[in-house]
Amino acid sequence: MDSRPYYMQPWDEVLGPAISVEECEGHCLALIGKISVLLPLEMSARLEDAKGQRVGILRTDNDYRFRVIVGGGH
Repeated sequence: MDSRPYYMQPWDEVLGPAISVEECEGHCLALIGKISVLLPLEMSARLEDAKGQRVGILRTDNDYRFRVIVGGGH
């Protein structure tokens, strides 16, 4: 796994369990599944509350959209 965090581009999405969240140089550094993602600091509290749950984060042209994914049936 690359040690550098992933910086999301518009319309990128990450999905996976929220494993860890920390502040890093004025940003939120979150481990979502196996991906270390650099996010706006204001997302920290929501991710902290969702630790251990499967989440989805979508970056749009204007902001980030966050959701907790419930269930997993196909």
